[in-house]
Amino acid sequence: MVQSTNSNQTPANTLDNPYPNGLIGPPHRDPSYQHILLGGNPQALSANEPNGATYQWNFAVQRQLPLGLALEVAYAGLHGANLPISHTINQVPDNTLNQAHQDPTCASGDLKNCFFTKSVANPFYGKISQGVLQNANVPANQLARPFPQYGNVTLGIARDFTANFNALMVRVEKRYSNGLSLESSYVFNKQLSNFRPWNAYDASPKIVFASTVQNATINVTLNACTADGCVS
Repeated sequence: MVQSTNSNQTPANTLDNPYPNGLIGPPHRDPSYQHILLGGNPQALSANEPNGATYQWNFAVQRQLPLGLALEVAYAGLHGANLPISHTINQVPDNTLNQAHQDPTCASGDLKNCFFTKSVANPFYGKISQGVLQNANVPANQLARPFPQYGNVTLGIARDFTANFNALMVRVEKRYSNGLSLESSYVFNKQLSNFRPWNAYDASPKIVFASTVQNATINVTLNACTADGCVS
């Protein structure tokens, strides 16, 4: 569906008829398959990328202590390796974006005359049958892309992206003969990850997400027991 051909100044197609020219059928063994991709948003996987994997482990120790105390200590961990992520490789160069930000006409919101958003002649008109490039005119920013004959080009990669999660839980419970019980718990967890959306301007994995969460709770329960049973 083509939302707009003039930088969202006016709509192109509408929801009641999102594909006025019909849908493009599967190419099968069509020798012009590469040509069919023109104007679209192709996606591909990098060759020889390793498979992603996650490893999980956990254990818990419970101990009955004197004075009616019960102690439980548990640990859980997870490690993700070669996590897949999508990398867009057909974004407008950052120097062009910076130029648009500094241009007075563009900064004023005059989309019709801004060099970045104004409508210009489409050099691919008549050669492409889908997307915004099937029209006689296109926004100038489309032609500023590294591969102007396509829309968004997404590359699936799984290089050095990892994620680690560790959690510790401690729980102490005290039960009394009259049905009263006290329970106290403490949870500590930490997550580290360099897993994030890539873009064409910053493609280096690094620790970008690190969070630590601590939580402590105390619960009091009173069980009232009769001949018919117990009610909490």
